[in-house]
Amino acid sequence: MARFFAEEVLRPRSPALLPFAEEDIQACVVDGKGDCGVDFISREDGVVLIIQAKYSGGKKLTKRPYEDPPDFEYFRGVVERLKSYQRLEMCEALREVAADIDWETDRFQLYYLTLRQLAANQEQAAEKGVVQVPEVPFLEERVELYLLDENKLNLELRDALAVDDSVAKTFHLVFSENEDSPPWIRLGDSSARPCFVGRVSGAQLAELFTRHKSSLFGLNIRNYYSGHK
Repeated sequence: MARFFAEEVLRPRSPALLPFAEEDIQACVVDGKGDCGVDFISREDGVVLIIQAKYSGGKKLTKRPYEDPPDFEYFRGVVERLKSYQRLEMCEALREVAADIDWETDRFQLYYLTLRQLAANQEQAAEKGVVQVPEVPFLEERVELYLLDENKLNLELRDALAVDDSVAKTFHLVFSENEDSPPWIRLGDSSARPCFVGRVSGAQLAELFTRHKSSLFGLNIRNYYSGHK
């Protein structure tokens, strides 16, 4: 489950987040004794990805459709455990990643996944963030912590499936007015594809992302977005 989420949900939107070789992906899967509450871990380009997945199904799911994630509080301490890898009992795959982490600059993306629907009082639990580690500077600014139940996982999967750079999309973008100059400048002559440079408000970008999610971005840098006034 954790590997599926990494490959099918995260990779389409952030290809550089994971290794590409099959054997390297398999090495990211952590299971068994000494996993320290981690099912999947990778470190690529200064980003440490950590996933813990809780699968629930069958009768257990129908009897308890809502839950308090049982191990989420423990998961919040995963960065602290990685920092203490030399003192803790830890499986080799986890220890190798922990030893490579640059604790001064690396960023962390943490995902706790559950196939049940969260209890109402647990939906905002991720806002508490991770357990702080005093010897790691500015950790709270370098960590993203997500708590995803079945409903949120479905939304994340649909967003990942919407990333298709072969389908033409239309977005309306309004450049902000300047006091003493036009809202934009045009680069290039009429014989080439024109490029417009201008200023766009943060509120407009936030609204665009809320509406279009990952389909707003072209993951193939060779592609371009064309438009008109």
